[in-house]
Amino acid sequence: MGNDKALAAEVKRMFSDLDDVIQRVQREPERILPASVSSGHYVDRLELIGAQPDGDDTDPDLPSLIEAGGRGLEKIRRSKEEDVNLSPVERIGIEAIIHLEGRPALLVKDASFEKPPAEWDVLERHRGTIEKNIPRVGRIEVDCHPRLDWVGTGFLVAPDVIMTNKHVALEFSRRDWIIRWKFIPEMTARIDLKEEINNDEELECELGEVIGIHPLLDLALLRVMNPDCTSQLSPLTIQSIPPDKYLDREVYTIGYPAWDGRRNEPVPMRRIFSNVYNVKRLQPGRIMDDNIRGMVFRHDCSTLGGNSGSCVFDLESGRVLGLHYSGRYRQANKAIPLWKLTRNRLLKRAGVNFA
Repeated sequence: MGNDKALAAEVKRMFSDLDDVIQRVQREPERILPASVSSGHYVDRLELIGAQPDGDDTDPDLPSLIEAGGRGLEKIRRSKEEDVNLSPVERIGIEAIIHLEGRPALLVKDASFEKPPAEWDVLERHRGTIEKNIPRVGRIEVDCHPRLDWVGTGFLVAPDVIMTNKHVALEFSRRDWIIRWKFIPEMTARIDLKEEINNDEELECELGEVIGIHPLLDLALLRVMNPDCTSQLSPLTIQSIPPDKYLDREVYTIGYPAWDGRRNEPVPMRRIFSNVYNVKRLQPGRIMDDNIRGMVFRHDCSTLGGNSGSCVFDLESGRVLGLHYSGRYRQANKAIPLWKLTRNRLLKRAGVNFA
């Protein structure tokens, strides 16, 4: 019952018009399903708990689960949160609807994102700006790392400057005895601004200098050594003043979610990402704070570990609000509010493109 209460609260927070979602699910459940989603991932979850659809002893397909989720949403709509009582299949169906409609992770190809679900039709109104931003985000790759081929996401903030997380940069750099940051000997790094699904094209820019790492925040700046690589791309614009409101403000991240079983539940990960990882995605969500006093704000985009270093965009303006650095599944993600760093010496010295 406690889980049902939490799930009901999550549904009411995520969906601004629950009646509209229920009507779509009941009318055409198949239209909720993007082409990239496999029904087998949801069936796996049912097998783990030994559940089957009501009155059926066969394995359910995903449309059947969506229909069950619709029944569960109807229960939530009619009941108070503390009174809702969902069946296992209804619960999983609701989770599927949350992942597919509420917080999708849309695949990117040729700098264009796949058709969003109805709950996120607003993305279509901003498609031009979003698709202008997509090519300025890339995957940070390394050579001669003992375990990894790539380590996170980065984005262009000046003509030859990439911003990412400190913990990403520490995978291939160290501080020397005179407190300068340098690459670890024999290791090299680059940022590939493509790495999209079913796309063999590459746009790799060599990274050869650690401009600086913030002493307190999870933020690092890296130098692109072949500026011709980014000469056709203007840097992203960073918000320089606070947004006029925080709570439920629509945002999105662009990044490279990777399998992240240490911090996230494996089965839900397979469901939302369809076992497709390490490629560029657009991940919409909302800010979860009503006030931001310190150097962190929370958002609920569907991110994973490879999103470290992703930018958090304001959907309305298309500008970068924050630098994503951590998160946990269905709890919250954390980002640095970059508008509070307009006077930071490291960012000013690097020429970061504040609005």
